[in-house]
Parts: sequence; structure tokens; C-alpha cells
Amino acid sequence: MAVGLLPAAGKATRLGLDGPKELLVHRGRPVIDHSVEHLVGAGVEALVVVSRPGKEALVQHLRATWPTVCIEVVQQHGPIGALSDALRCAAPALAGCEVQLLFPDTYLDPNPFLADSGPARHGAELELLCHDAAAEERWRHFGVVDLARRRVVEKPSEHLGSTWCWGAAWWTPAFTERLRRAATITDAINEAAWRASCPIERYEDIGLRPGLTVA
Repeated sequence: MAVGLLPAAGKATRLGLDGPKELLVHRGRPVIDHSVEHLVGAGVEALVVVSRPGKEALVQHLRATWPTVCIEVVQQHGPIGALSDALRCAAPALAGCEVQLLFPDTYLDPNPFLADSGPARHGAELELLCHDAAAEERWRHFGVVDLARRRVVEKPSEHLGSTWCWGAAWWTPAFTERLRRAATITDAINEAAWRASCPIERYEDIGLRPGLTVA
């Protein structure tokens, strides 16, 4: 079974918002809808959304906009902000499933899950789906995939010889179990058998694009 994963419990402190950042209008619609469209288009059988108390408007929007999609909402309690905490919170809902991860506050094109057959077909636990962030040294803002050293470095301060940055991921049940034990998602990646491809031609992070309004 393939499920889509959307970690959406963040507080958007950087943006100074009162409402969910995932409902910011980007390219004519709430930005999270672009991610849902990709996941549904890739054929996932359900969506797992990590949310938190106070983001009821986001859940209401998803259920109203995507009424035919099976949506499981996992509430994250405790510390908010670290992606690894959100993923560990979602882990019970992901058990035994192939997972396609997108970030609900980003826009990317084309749909990266249509460009590959998944990690298991290549003998890997994890497929890192990348974009090239060479322009204006945008790689400083993301997790850089250092292909030569077979590692991922989060927001490096210096150039590593690669400008590929992962912006989506596709993984097997084995990687979900690895996430349960790792301190950070970067640690989990660096311990796993992963491969990388670069199907994402356009990657836009709304956290780096001021002036948007909430739907």
C-alpha cells in the first residue's frame, strides 16, 4: 500500500502568520493543494497529515476540498518544529506502507513521483527526489545531497561539490522503522541505503517568498 505523507504541524514562526501557512495562496490556490494533487495523481491510497491542535482550519480545508480522498490526521503534541519529531509521530500510521513524502508549504513541478518506479525497485530503502539549487546559492537553505561522499548535509555553509537538494522522498517500510530510531531525518538518511534522482525542475518554498495571503 502506498500512502502520501504531509507534515503540517509547523507554527510558521518565521512568517508571522495567524493562520496555517499551508493555506497561503500560491499560484492561485492554497499551497498544500498542489502537494495533494501530486500525491493523488501518483496513485496513493491514503494521505497521512501530521497536524497539531490549533490547525483545525487546515484539516477542515482538506476534507472539504478533497472529499473522496482517505485522509488520516495524526496530531503532534510536545515539541514542534523538528521534522524528525513529526515523522516519528506519523510512524505508526505508516507501518508496512510505501511512503511518498511532500512538504505542504512548497510548490514543485513536475510531479516527481511520476518520474521513477520507487526505491524498492532499485534495491534501496529510500529515493531522494531532488531539485538543482545552484541559482543564487539556494542550496544553503536545503538538505544538500553530496553524491561523491554518499551523504546528506543540512543547510551547509560551504559548497560541497553538489547543488542537488532533496525536496521530496519515497521510501519503503524499512526506512520508516529507521526513522523511529534516528535523532534526525538527516541521520536516518545517512544510515540508509538510498539513491537520488533529480526530476524536480521547479521548487518554490513559500517560506522564502514573502507577501502571500492566507485563503
